[in-house]
Amino acid sequence: DTPEPHLEVVYHDPADVHRVTRPKSLELLRAIVQHSPGSIRETARLVGRDVSQVHRNLTELEELHLVELTEHGQSKRPSVWYEAIDIDLPLVTPAVESTDASV
Repeated sequence: DTPEPHLEVVYHDPADVHRVTRPKSLELLRAIVQHSPGSIRETARLVGRDVSQVHRNLTELEELHLVELTEHGQSKRPSVWYEAIDIDLPLVTPAVESTDASV
């Protein structure tokens, strides 16, 4: 058996993790996974939000490497290639090895 493709995105800024996990972002990602909308306008209709707000949020998710916006005629079609997001959030800072030698 061939394993499922795996993509790992690493965020070093906790603010990026927050942008991914906030309710409006998750609502958009779920709508895309469940309905495969043909445009940003259709995505906005699915979630009952303003098109400009949805466009801004989808552009942000694209910058975070979680959404692909593909030109589709005169509109952009949002798509994702996964059905789940796993988050690994260590609470302990890893030990950093020093390259300075103390004498």
